[in-house]
Amino acid sequence: GPKLEISDEEWRKLLREEPDKLEALYRNTVQEVSSKNLLDIKDGGSEHLSYRELNKVKKGEQLLNIMHFVMIEKIEKLTDSLA
Repeated sequence: GPKLEISDEEWRKLLREEPDKLEALYRNTVQEVSSKNLLDIKDGGSEHLSYRELNKVKKGEQLLNIMHFVMIEKIEKLTDSLA
């Protein structure tokens, strides 16, 4: 689906008045996962990248939920949290 482009005001209105429509918007959009996300904010990025994928796999008779999760952030966020 397309990228979600909605103003804060419009989002709040949908949340109050049409939550089903807001949920449908999220279901039909795709969050771009790209190295562009790692750019500095001044360069149009967000200085981090997150990606999560959930799959179900059957192993014998057992159904397994497999989650693949990747998060890349500045090293300073980690080192600052250790102080």
